[in-house]
Amino acid sequence: MIAYRNQMNFLENLILFLPTMWIFAYNVSDGLAALIGFGYVTGRVLYARNYPRDYSHARGFQIGLVCFVFLLVGAAGSTVYSLLPN
Repeated sequence: MIAYRNQMNFLENLILFLPTMWIFAYNVSDGLAALIGFGYVTGRVLYARNYPRDYSHARGFQIGLVCFVFLLVGAAGSTVYSLLPN
């Protein structure tokens, strides 16, 4: 049950993460998006490895969250900037 819940949590987050990363890569930088995406996946792996234990999985969650928020702010900001009249 722990492995199933962990996988479903990852898939639920992936629905928001992938489009955000694609928008960030298209509008800002594809290399930076790849680097942040690697950080997100690394955070999720740390989360998955330490999930059944006490609260040692919190560090992996924090890494993933920071990467996601950075991508979200960059994607939203670049989209709004591209919509502004020049």
